[in-house]
Amino acid sequence: MTCQLYLQNPLDPESEFLLETLIQQASGAGGGAGAFAWATALGVKLLLRDKVFESFAKRGSFDLVVGMDAVTNTRAIAALDVAQQEIGSLNVRIFVTERNEPMFHPKCSWFTNQDGGVIVAGSGNLTEAGLRGNWEAYVLSRISAQEMESVRDQWATWLETNANSLREVTDPVVLERAAANDRVVGTLRPGRRYARGTATTRDLATSDKVLVAELSRSGERWSQVNFDLDNYEKYFGARRGTQRRVLFRHVAKDGSLQDVESRPSVEVASQNYRFELDAARGLRYPDRGTGRPIAVFLKVLPRSFVYRLLMPGDEGYQEAEGYLKRTWVGRGDRMRRVRTSLKDLGDLRVAKVLERAANRMLNSDEVTAGI
Repeated sequence: MTCQLYLQNPLDPESEFLLETLIQQASGAGGGAGAFAWATALGVKLLLRDKVFESFAKRGSFDLVVGMDAVTNTRAIAALDVAQQEIGSLNVRIFVTERNEPMFHPKCSWFTNQDGGVIVAGSGNLTEAGLRGNWEAYVLSRISAQEMESVRDQWATWLETNANSLREVTDPVVLERAAANDRVVGTLRPGRRYARGTATTRDLATSDKVLVAELSRSGERWSQVNFDLDNYEKYFGARRGTQRRVLFRHVAKDGSLQDVESRPSVEVASQNYRFELDAARGLRYPDRGTGRPIAVFLKVLPRSFVYRLLMPGDEGYQEAEGYLKRTWVGRGDRMRRVRTSLKDLGDLRVAKVLERAANRMLNSDEVTAGI
């Protein structure tokens, strides 16, 4: 057996997040299982609905056990139910304890592979915070085929021994407990808010938090946006030779935050480095001479961004295009990309929209509760 300790630091751009480790181990695995004390809908989406993890679960199988003693609410249960229905060999069971019993509190997973398998065990739950947003610690242990057989036997015995506590996702008792947990999310750490002017939100105004970027056509699927290596690594936090997950949330015209987009960093042979943006999907690229689309990104946390896609004619487009014209110092035949700060953007509409969106993210119940 060989072990590697990982100390997840949500503020370190170079940190290895639990989410990425689990997805990496699922890639190429033959099967596996996991147990988590609790889950959130976003945590379910980030792991189970990742394309790599979905492909693994459909190809092999994955047993998942989630507890109900805290946090796991109706949105999480609904997300687990849909995931189980749409991923045929994903088997979800809910561990329900009686009120006078000890808390269900594991956070571990295992995967089989050609060499035997791996175990990933630590402090992170099946939540956005546990997978990438909290300070967490976990260990990855590589084990032999014989050791993996022992793990599988222990897992099967544990499931059989605790069969009376394991329920289906749609069990009435599960739904009742989930509804009770709806009322406690956001109260786990009362008073923890990133109010305007605190260190966390003040950091949003510092240099290099913003990227104003023209988007090239690059074929019919221009939603797959190409970036230069410098921005790919130094702004978005990707790393050449690895595949990291970068989170994006688009801010719509009305200022509302759209669903989280968890995107793998992608490298192609032409030395292009790209991410796909949902906001551009299905849109027609502007005609020549009308102007290129502009995306304005704001870094909220390492590898986590809010962004606004501006098309010619959109409110704020002319301001953003004028900013690029004033500040771009590169070659005229290149896509104009400028890293800057909210402060330097001044009174641009898009700056205020992104700042408000970032503050809503930082003040969401899940973030402030640390789940």
